[in-house]
Amino acid sequence: MTANPNIEAETYVESINELNELISEIEKIDGIEKMETAFIRKYVRERFDWGTPRFFEDNED
Repeated sequence: MTANPNIEAETYVESINELNELISEIEKIDGIEKMETAFIRKYVRERFDWGTPRFFEDNED
């Protein structure tokens, strides 16, 4: 490989314990060498209408 592969994922957990369990499971995956996390304590506004550019092209009026 010429570059490091990256995967970005978002999830919602209801507690720190649930986050710790999720991280523990991810760390068990073969090939995981490094992981970074970000914790958002509170959303000011939630939007779930994001998607790929192809999604938006297919759904234009």
